[in-house]
Amino acid sequence: MKKRENQKGKVYSVLKDKILYFELKPGERIQERELSQELGVSRTPIREALNRLEQEGFITTFPNRGYFVSNFTHREVQELYDIREVLECFAIQQATKRGSEKDWDSLGKILLNESKKTKDQRFDIGRMFHEEIARISGNRMLQQMLATIFERIHRARWIDIFFINRADDSFKEHLQILGYLKKGKEDKAVTATQRHIQHAKENILHLLERKKNLLYIK
Repeated sequence: MKKRENQKGKVYSVLKDKILYFELKPGERIQERELSQELGVSRTPIREALNRLEQEGFITTFPNRGYFVSNFTHREVQELYDIREVLECFAIQQATKRGSEKDWDSLGKILLNESKKTKDQRFDIGRMFHEEIARISGNRMLQQMLATIFERIHRARWIDIFFINRADDSFKEHLQILGYLKKGKEDKAVTATQRHIQHAKENILHLLERKKNLLYIK
């Protein structure tokens, strides 16, 4: 039983990474037999992983056709970022009220680490910055909801690294948000957060239009 659970977890992680980093393209069919041979497992853990990924929105099933990577559309990006904006602005409001000097120091350390990393690494650390604000808010349900959104949004954020200056711009926006939080300026922190999320969304939507062939966007 333990071996089976380990196989399920391994297959799930491998498949998810292939989707998140576009090794498996949007709209591409999942070849179960090839995956079985590649990973050295039976079809059962592959099916279980595919069903889990379908529940999470990464996989789509078509009767008599099989499993396909979910298409990555403008509408999905728009909806995900709109939800993210609502949740993060609420997190900012709560964090402004509950945050302490210790919390702001914690955010500052994350940004210090972000400034030293490569462009693609900085996006992962940027996510940590937003997750830390959610933690400071004290709302556990909010943290869980944002974690789910960040998982779904990961493909979009990966696309964002195509923009040469986006990592630097994002870092500057994080610094601005932290500065307002430290001063207790809730309204300005919310506005800066909205602007930050809007910039990311606009860049990604623009790039989706330019890179259709690269990303197999449908």
